[in-house]
Amino acid sequence: MVAEVASHRAGQDKPALGEDDSLAASILTSLNGHAPEDEDSALLDLLWVLYAAHGLDAPTFTSMVVASCLADPYFNMVAGLSALRGPRQGGATEAVMEQLSALDDPGDARALVARILDAGLPVAGFGHRIYRMPDPRVVILRRELAALARRRRRPEVFEAARAIEIAATAALAPRGVHVNINFYAAPIFALLGADAALGPCLFAVGRTAGLLALVREAMDTIRLVRPLSRYVGPAERHLEDPRSS
Repeated sequence: MVAEVASHRAGQDKPALGEDDSLAASILTSLNGHAPEDEDSALLDLLWVLYAAHGLDAPTFTSMVVASCLADPYFNMVAGLSALRGPRQGGATEAVMEQLSALDDPGDARALVARILDAGLPVAGFGHRIYRMPDPRVVILRRELAALARRRRRPEVFEAARAIEIAATAALAPRGVHVNINFYAAPIFALLGADAALGPCLFAVGRTAGLLALVREAMDTIRLVRPLSRYVGPAERHLEDPRSS
């Protein structure tokens, strides 16, 4: 489906895909209009492995809730993808690319980060609900982006990303906020041929695999997910009877 969307957005006919084409090769062909190099297919596969499952992240937990109702599996998917779409999840890759495109000179990275923080905005690609350290997946993707940028003769992409990472880390690490996987995945998606709006779609391909595996594993024993809530509003209040006035 992502391959079809990519072809449509590029204004090109559906590509002729071979029966032996991998999922990664099919999508890259749709993005670029020609068969990819093996290195690019392997890199997209690597990204999907890193994105595949990450505990009960928002999309997976959302799907678990729907699965606990014994809903049709397709509804599990729709619910999970809906949770994935927001800017705190898959949509974060779009924000990262907007941020990178705003940096003309890596030497201005510190000033860019300062402007973002002074405006009360988050630095895209930083912060994680679980990690209070740099996302361990970043080490892999930082290296892969550097290699891909060299192959594409686009070293400025890596230089800009690295400069922002260093500047943002200096400002945010003391607060316990560190770089996450989306920061380097976004420019990799871009150099592989995806525009920013397709980033969440490519994220979704990987996450869907892990999401479905976890839901399927739980289906035999899952109980209806029904969290309790605790009222934390104002204490008991007394209202006058309007009829007494």
